[in-house]
Amino acid sequence: MPEQVKVELSKRSVVFIAGMMNEWNPLYFSDNVESLRRDFDLRSIDRVFPSSSRMMLENVPRLARALRRIHQKQGGKPLLLIAHSK
Repeated sequence: MPEQVKVELSKRSVVFIAGMMNEWNPLYFSDNVESLRRDFDLRSIDRVFPSSSRMMLENVPRLARALRRIHQKQGGKPLLLIAHSK
């Protein structure tokens, strides 16, 4: 991995957004989080778990609020969103 990639990644906060049926997998994205911590020494990592039973129109405002809270918590760092399904 080029050093510049690590430098650029360190300037961001990574947010994993879990997909459908995430309620049945509490370890959703755990391997990815561990890899970022181990391989990139990244600590600005969050996970968001939208409801699989709610419609997208219901999840979007909740997700927007969660992302704003994370952005503020991480000191205004740009967010790198990694989402899976829905």
